[in-house]
Amino acid sequence: MLKQFGILNSIIAVIGVLGFGYLIYQIWYGVTATPATAIVESYEKTRRFQGAAVVAYEVEAKPVEGKLQLWLLELEKGQQVPILYRPDKPELVQLDNFWQRYAASIGLVLFAAAVVGGEMFKRFRHGDQKEIRKGTVFS
Repeated sequence: MLKQFGILNSIIAVIGVLGFGYLIYQIWYGVTATPATAIVESYEKTRRFQGAAVVAYEVEAKPVEGKLQLWLLELEKGQQVPILYRPDKPELVQLDNFWQRYAASIGLVLFAAAVVGGEMFKRFRHGDQKEIRKGTVFS
């Protein structure tokens, strides 16, 4: 099966499965995390289209600092941002933003579904044409 399906298509399928797993994780995290508002203390551009911000917020009237990993978004010092944190590990935070949390995994899943689905459709169609030529489909 792997030989017929192709190594590249198999790798893309695995990437799609991993993207789907990460999407499920993000949904679970959003359901179990606590929303809050944080203030950006610093922002540093780490790579092209990527950055990191240190944010400050309060959990049970105690100050907490957390680090956000961002892509395609720049923040400014003093800016208020919505965050999500887990009560058991309040220093681990995520920006409560649809594009930051879901876009990459949805994109990977859709890309993998398109490639793998297209390959399966192509094989299904070619398989039917071979059967029609043999005369075995309608007999």
